[in-house]
Amino acid sequence: MQVESLVLYLDALLKCDDFIINKLNKHYPLMEKEEINASELKELYPDALTTGTNYFYIHKGIFGVVLEDTPNARSLVNQFNIDSNMIYWGYNSDPVQMCTAAQIIKKCSIDDGFATHFKRLSIASQLLTDDDLRIEEGGAIKIYRSLAN
Repeated sequence: MQVESLVLYLDALLKCDDFIINKLNKHYPLMEKEEINASELKELYPDALTTGTNYFYIHKGIFGVVLEDTPNARSLVNQFNIDSNMIYWGYNSDPVQMCTAAQIIKKCSIDDGFATHFKRLSIASQLLTDDDLRIEEGGAIKIYRSLAN
């Protein structure tokens, strides 16, 4: 899968943008699968075998993307204002589980702690710089607006 498509998917997942996710899924139907076998993963992420890059993963309760470290990829991530903690740059040899967009969405809706983290990242990416985001006991997310805004 191309870097551009992975960045678009990541942005859409963080913003819960079903329209963009559905459009991308038309080009990458394997991303809609919640169950995927090794040969389908190879088809979906051909660069993962050769360069160790350009795929989504879930590891220890979080998801992210491994991207080829190029100026173009970094520029795209900056244009979309994506949190750099979501991205592992360059070759990854760590044992992580490659996954599809559907698996990420399913994980976010099942695992409450994961979903809270996911929602916090999604909301935080849309906040003004002086706003404060707090997760209350019980998982409620509250935004406190700065008087400077």
